[in-house]
Amino acid sequence: GRLLAFWLGPQCAWIPKERAAFFVLPRLTINHFQMEADRQEDWMVTGSDGRSRVDYSWRDSLDEGQWRWGVGLVAGVEVDIWRNVFGYACGGYDWVDAYSWELGPNTIDLDASGVSVSAALGLYL
Repeated sequence: GRLLAFWLGPQCAWIPKERAAFFVLPRLTINHFQMEADRQEDWMVTGSDGRSRVDYSWRDSLDEGQWRWGVGLVAGVEVDIWRNVFGYACGGYDWVDAYSWELGPNTIDLDASGVSVSAALGLYL
């Protein structure tokens, strides 16, 4: 499966020192899940001679996309390290509506909520 996420929200920053800034980004997200799955089930029969054979076979496939809303909160810090060089680190959590797909007698559950963490070094141009 594939996941695409788009988000929108304000960025709130607090600059306690000249070289550092803390920020919080509340956000609303729209997430697209694309699920592609195939399954095969075989009914095996063993004859009186001890040999097994497939008596019947079932195949199911799924190729379906769904849109789900979510909300998130990310917090981090940006620090000026030297002249035009800065460091950036943040972490957050996104809450996304879970979804289930039915594939034959099976159910595929997806919970896309989770933690995000990132860090970077950058240059001011």
